[in-house]
Amino acid sequence: MEIRLVDPADIKWEQDHAVYRVYFWDTATVTSHEHEITGADIEEVLAWTHREAQEHGWSYTVYAKVSREGALGGPGLIRLAGVLGDPFACVLDPDGAHGPASFTISISEDNPDQARGTSSTKTVFLDDDSER
Repeated sequence: MEIRLVDPADIKWEQDHAVYRVYFWDTATVTSHEHEITGADIEEVLAWTHREAQEHGWSYTVYAKVSREGALGGPGLIRLAGVLGDPFACVLDPDGAHGPASFTISISEDNPDQARGTSSTKTVFLDDDSER
């Protein structure tokens, strides 16, 4: 965590009432449950989120919904709390049929000195430190 003093005059706008999105992640069934919340502050949102997550055994991510102008215009999300990234990226099949979770990384590299690029593949198993 980095903390620094700031000049409050460098902000162009602020909004008193936020729109929140809460995504609950049920990794056992590889499903998500998404909710939009208005009329609450972050403490209320987090309290409700914690209760729901505990009751169902889910993990979660809390976002603030924002809008942008320009090339990246439209609605977007800023993560405030909870899971970072895709919580389903390394989930086993629900029946565990495929053994240890693993993923394969394929790297292709274009080389102007060769007619074709080269590629290599590496498989990483998440249950131990072995690689192939």
